[in-house]
Amino acid sequence: MEREVILQSGKDAIYLIRQYFHHAPVDEEVFSSIQLNNLYRFSRMHKISALLAASMSAFALDAKWSESYNGALYRSVLFENEREKIRDFFHENNIWYILLKGCVLDHYYPEYGIREFSDNDILFDERYRSELRDFMLSQGFENKHFGTGHDDAYYKKPVYNFEMHVMLFDSSSDSDVYEYFQDSQVKAFQDLDSSECIFSKEDFYIYFIAHAFKHFDRSGTGLRTLVDEYAYLSQEELEWDYVEEELEKIGYLTKERTLRSLVFKIFDTEEELSTEEEEMLEYVLLAGVYGNIKNRVEHGLEKMEGGSTFKNKIKYLWGRVFLKMGSIQASYPLFYRHKLLLPLLPFYRVYKALTSARRRAIREIKAVIQTKK
Repeated sequence: MEREVILQSGKDAIYLIRQYFHHAPVDEEVFSSIQLNNLYRFSRMHKISALLAASMSAFALDAKWSESYNGALYRSVLFENEREKIRDFFHENNIWYILLKGCVLDHYYPEYGIREFSDNDILFDERYRSELRDFMLSQGFENKHFGTGHDDAYYKKPVYNFEMHVMLFDSSSDSDVYEYFQDSQVKAFQDLDSSECIFSKEDFYIYFIAHAFKHFDRSGTGLRTLVDEYAYLSQEELEWDYVEEELEKIGYLTKERTLRSLVFKIFDTEEELSTEEEEMLEYVLLAGVYGNIKNRVEHGLEKMEGGSTFKNKIKYLWGRVFLKMGSIQASYPLFYRHKLLLPLLPFYRVYKALTSARRRAIREIKAVIQTKK
């Protein structure tokens, strides 16, 4: 999609979401001006097609909109049923766990199932990593990766994808964030009737912000993050002195204030945006829900100190082949544990770039060549 088409579709989506959250009707004249095919492509890019379908339910729409809406409900029911089996396993074995991200945020949306997602995230006691794997395999899941990084991933047809975290951030994250969330379970309190632990509403929000800006600062994040922010804060009263003090510790206070002001202006008051808010909104609309390679490359080059643009690009590509130890520890624990294997890792990285990750590698190299930073 072209830049101007994305931005216009983003403007249309924001209007529809605002009307929906405020239970206000969509103006027929405004609706007739919306390019629905462009809006649909934008909604898929940001994983908000079910939400937009719900906001336009008073109008006759193409089947693809109802399919998105019904598909989101179907996924929610399937995931909820499977998630309850996992929670039962934790309860029966007295293993503490914490539901994360969308598992919590979907309850703040006006309708069940309209917050789209691709996976469920759960933090649990790392000591029972092997026991959980045995249970998940017994339930028909495939284990795509185990013991690498900060989570283990489990997949099962038709739609299931569970990311089971043993820590919230790995060593490749910003050092302040990594250290702050090292002992996450201490910040949660346990339900006396089960093994579930729950963050306070303030600590959940701090984690939400840290996770959102981790993606924002790497490849970008999409409009769904702004909707999550608005949905949560419009229903929760937080102890802001504590929240801001903690956000200052991890370096996200200024950005969080901009984000918070932005979402209430676009989804509530419709006040004029500041320059910083306009820039943040445009960045989000262009990024999509998972960001893009262009943003990742630009952010990587911005971190390069001194040197010409050409030299910085070479350094960036070099760094993508020869990883820092923090990234190796997070993504390649086998190489990290067995240091004698480290000289082989760059060759393995190149091999992957030429085979299974070839398309992504080509896109990243093109982005490096084309960027002007």
